[in-house]
Amino acid sequence: MHFLPREDRLQLLDKAYDVFLQHNMEDSAIYCKNNRIIRQFDTERINVKDFMRLQEEALYNVPGLVGMSHIFNNTGVAHLMTGNPEEAIACFDRGLDYAHRPERVIQKIALLCNKLIAKSYCFYNIEMKEIKYIMNLIQDNMGMDRLTFIAARYAMNVVSVAFNVSEELGKEILQTYNLVPLVQNAFDTNIIGSGQLALQMGYLQNKFQHYNLLEYCNIPTNLYRVTGIRKNYIERYGYNPFFFSLWL
Repeated sequence: MHFLPREDRLQLLDKAYDVFLQHNMEDSAIYCKNNRIIRQFDTERINVKDFMRLQEEALYNVPGLVGMSHIFNNTGVAHLMTGNPEEAIACFDRGLDYAHRPERVIQKIALLCNKLIAKSYCFYNIEMKEIKYIMNLIQDNMGMDRLTFIAARYAMNVVSVAFNVSEELGKEILQTYNLVPLVQNAFDTNIIGSGQLALQMGYLQNKFQHYNLLEYCNIPTNLYRVTGIRKNYIERYGYNPFFFSLWL
């Protein structure tokens, strides 16, 4: 679906939403609507009410929805990227309530990383142990060969927070966790997402003297273009909040 024109993708998702509702498959309908509205992150406007309405629909119509943590995460990202970090943190905390089981650790780490970004945005106190805890979760649950592009995005956001706390802390994180193989594997296996990762790494390299990962990675020549508010957010803050597509 990534290779279809944007308007064709949106129309197909709208049609799928209606078909699933007609057949009382409300969980699948919610997933289709989610996959439609998250495309807003790559445009110039995010309508937070779309995310809030979807969250309410999921809570009231499918309270046991498997992807509930994803829904709260995406609503939190919408709040975060439109300048409402406190609302974002509340959403991430609610999402964590649905992500405590071991099989949902990928969602848990995304929520923790996004919450960390929101705390940094608010200039809340962030301790080294919180940063290292999330890095340990990434390292021990995802390693270097499982969902490497997702793991690299998680790790790069944590590294960015660390450098914004202090350059010495950022340097220590880079020295403690060998991220070069992870990042290189992410570039090698996900050309579609490589543009956003390279953009974020370029921001960090330009801003912080001790950030040097780009020197050790081979960046693809044909980078997938980053657009919209996601691009602006990376260029302004050096953060790339993680959001989820949902599929059965």
